Amino acid sequence: MEAALEEKAKLIKECENLTRENALITGHHNLRQRIQYHAATKMENSKLKEEVIVLQSRLRRKAEQVSLLNSLVADKPEPQRPSRKQQQLSNAHASHTINSKENIDPA
Repeated sequence: MEAALEEKAKLIKECENLTRENALITGHHNLRQRIQYHAATKMENSKLKEEVIVLQSRLRRKAEQVSLLNSLVADKPEPQRPSRKQQQLSNAHASHTINSKENIDPA
């Protein structure tokens, strides 16, 4: 009999703990509060969906711009670099021009 009473007290305590835990998990005890919370959550979800649509549209436009720029760059011929010989001649000409200006008599 004593064991049954202890078991009953233990089960009552566990039931109370579970009830408190359930109340914490559900969040709102009042039905009106729960409905308002649900409506606010739906509204926020709706706004986030709209934002996703806008951002996806912007992303799509940016991707199209990048694609267009890539195609323009691919179509444009790459400028030819001067050969090593041409660079040497150009450097020699530049140094000769500098030297000839230094040799001019300022008087």
